[in-house]
Amino acid sequence: MTVGEWAPWEAGEWLTLPVHQVLARCPDRDPAEFEFFLNEVSNSVWRFRRNQGIMRPVEQLTLHTPDGNPFVAPEIQLAYKARPRRPPEGRPTHRQELQCPQS
Repeated sequence: MTVGEWAPWEAGEWLTLPVHQVLARCPDRDPAEFEFFLNEVSNSVWRFRRNQGIMRPVEQLTLHTPDGNPFVAPEIQLAYKARPRRPPEGRPTHRQELQCPQS
């Protein structure tokens, strides 16, 4: 499998890194597609796959609405939405890091 390519997930097959995204398709259902994003956890600590220095205890990855519905902590969601900026040609590259507040 190459980067960005979808491949069938065969029965009994274990997913391993770098696979981190699964798309389930059921054309006769609504919604017809449902996407899962997988994350590695070790000793109850989540590490951001793009920068292993960004980590957080698993229990702090989600928050809850007043009604009790879980959602991904905003800073975690933004980390996944963020894309590294590329400097203009000829300019030096500077390292950029996302700082997650410690709770």
